[in-house]
Amino acid sequence: MALCFPGVTYESQRQDGYVKFENGSEIWFAGLDDKERVEKILGLEFATCYFNECSQIPRASILTALTRLAQKVTGLQNRAFYDLNPTGTGHWTYRVFVEHLDPETRQPLRDPDDYRMFYINPVDNRDNIDESYIALLEAMPERQRRRFLDGRYVSEVDGALWTLEAIAAARMDAVEPSALKRIVVAVDPSGCSGDEDKRSDEVGIVVAGLGHDGKGYVLADRSGRYSPEQWGRLAV
Repeated sequence: MALCFPGVTYESQRQDGYVKFENGSEIWFAGLDDKERVEKILGLEFATCYFNECSQIPRASILTALTRLAQKVTGLQNRAFYDLNPTGTGHWTYRVFVEHLDPETRQPLRDPDDYRMFYINPVDNRDNIDESYIALLEAMPERQRRRFLDGRYVSEVDGALWTLEAIAAARMDAVEPSALKRIVVAVDPSGCSGDEDKRSDEVGIVVAGLGHDGKGYVLADRSGRYSPEQWGRLAV
């Protein structure tokens, strides 16, 4: 505050996690790193939300926080801001802000013009960063250099047989059942039960069809972490 807003006075309520300004506005600080802290914000309302390092925040927690973006202030448009060090192209922020797709359904967002993004990187802030650090980033392998120097998203998996870009290019709106001559539900269980379910690999559950045209179609991907009873019921 002293550096960026000299002369602006405020009252700190550190114990309750907020600061209050002379005009009555408040800035609250909250965490989204566990269920209890997420639930704690449900009793509050905001006109602005700022999500810091949201590559580390589950989308479910973001959605819960966005339900609090309900305060009505005359002359102020409610907004949410996000920042992150870009990660893989499979991350929900890439889906929403770059592809303008719903991360769960992969369908176009209803209001894509409401989502905007921009990239910044260490070179943009060169006046305040040691040159040896820039040189260190410039000497990194391409994948690390693209993420940490250029500040760009990177392909989800290096050398993947099925890349996200190729899958997106082959996506269809729908496949008529009459166009398929066979449908299968394929299951690749993790082999775990009990508490290990949460730490093991996902149970792969994919519904695929073979068309009369000789092409294969993935109709649904229901993979996830399930107990044997759960994935059995889901597969059936």
